[in-house]
Parts: sequence; C-alpha cells; structure tokens
Amino acid sequence: MNTLGIVVVDYKSASRTIAFIENELSKIEIPYKVVVVINSASEESIAQYKDKGFVDISSTVEIKLDNNYFISPQTENLGFAKANNIGADFLLKNFGCKYLLFSNNDIELPRTATVETLIDTLQSDMSIGMIGPKVIGLDGKCQSPESYKSISDRYVWMYLLTPFLSKENKIKRFKLDYSEKATEGYHYRIMGSFFMMPSSCFVDCGGFDPNTFLYGEEMILSERLHKIGKRVYYQPTVTVVHAHGATIGKHLKSTKISAVQAKSEKYYYTRYRGVSHLKANMCIWIFKIISFVRNYYQRQK
Repeated sequence: MNTLGIVVVDYKSASRTIAFIENELSKIEIPYKVVVVINSASEESIAQYKDKGFVDISSTVEIKLDNNYFISPQTENLGFAKANNIGADFLLKNFGCKYLLFSNNDIELPRTATVETLIDTLQSDMSIGMIGPKVIGLDGKCQSPESYKSISDRYVWMYLLTPFLSKENKIKRFKLDYSEKATEGYHYRIMGSFFMMPSSCFVDCGGFDPNTFLYGEEMILSERLHKIGKRVYYQPTVTVVHAHGATIGKHLKSTKISAVQAKSEKYYYTRYRGVSHLKANMCIWIFKIISFVRNYYQRQK
C-alpha cells in the first residue's frame, strides 16, 4: 500500500502542470503516486506528458504500475468533480493509497513538511475527514477556511446592504475577515485548491458529487462528510501559495465563470441545504440584476 496518492486535474495547461509536479510535488518527502486527469486532452498534451515519462493509463498495452507518474486523458472537459473522481478511483484500485491529496497546478509549496504535517494531524484525530493548510494568494491574503453563508447572504444581502453599511459593519455582518482570523481547528469549509482526505472517508462519503462542473465542491464535500460523522479541519501551521484562477481566468470570461459558479452553487444549496428552487432562482436573478446595474454605472464613469 502506498501512503499517498495525488490527483491533479489539467485543462489545457500541460506545461504548467508538469512544472508543478517537477518543482513543487518533488518537495514531498514520503513516497507517492501521481495521476493527472487531462480534461479535453489533445495529442500534443498527451505527448508532452509521455516525453516526461508519464504512463498513459488509457493505453491498450499493459500499464506499468511501478511508475510514479500517470495520466488519464479525457476527450471532453469533465470539469473538476468528475475528473478528480476518475483520478482517485485509479489510485485506490491500483495502489490502495491511505491518503488522497487533491491539488491545483498553481500551488507553490514551501520547503517544509507540508504534506507530512497534514498526515500527522489526520492520524492524531480520526474525526477529521478533510484537511487543508493555510492558503495564501499572490496578494498576500488568506483564502481559507470559510464559514457557511446562506444563499440570501451570498447572492443578495451582501450587495443590497453595501450602500447602508460601513466597511467595518459589512465585514462584521458577513464575516469577510473569517479566513484572516481563523485559527487551527474545525471549520465549515476549506479551500479546494489543495487539501487531503483519508481514502476511507473519501469512499464512505461518496467522493465528489459528479453533478457539479466547477465550484461548490468544498461545501458539498463538507456536507457529505458531515453525514458520515466526519469534519473539516484547518491546519495553519503549514502554508501553501495559490495563484488563484491562473487557469480558469485564462480560458473563461468573467461572465462565463459567474454563470458556472451560480449553477453549481444553486445545486449545492437546493440539494444539500434544503433551499427551494424558487428561492435559489430568485436570489441568483437578484444578483444578476445588481451586477448588471453595477457594471452599467461603472461603464458610465
């Protein structure tokens, strides 16, 4: 059994992903296996990985499992959840990894025992189903963890109340400084760009919900883990740097990103938080109207 299995999802960023594996994952000191799930794989991108020694698990020839680096090319863009499930399934079936690490390719690891510290924490507390480090953006701000926000706060009141609240009151009302003030312990959700799960918890909770394409995965995992009596843990003694949106922003316009996010979060609120479809639709439409008006006035300036 291999202690650690790592899943990385690649979408039209083979060079960046290879560099991440070579420069960042190489800092991990315990043995591990890596599988890159390539969404919308091209012959060129597959060739890039093979040139670096990655084994194509979709090949009809016998797969060399003694390798440490694998690719799973997908002809279409499956999104984040389905792709991660495919990667995790391969690692568990072939190597029985005890822990699964899910990471973006835009993460920088310090030269400290980041992964090893997360595993030590998992081993010390069996109630933890998901754990993540402090995640710092390029702007120096902390991105994780976060508290639960209702759909009304998330899409309506945060924007409608802005003209009537001071900056300090808005921060207090909507807990906008939650990540900055968070201390080690249990929280509702952590950043999905870099986190770890015991494999048993991943299997028992059903893994990622394949009904989402992008966004909302961390909240859904939190809900799924809660149902099996597990919790989400934040370990700020180790830190990673995240170039947030480096790949998404390159391939999707902001309007498309907002639409994809709203669809996934609507699913999360209705399926996992019991919000009615009517209320969810109303909140999202109000948000769209507010955004339209705000953008209109900004263009007039």
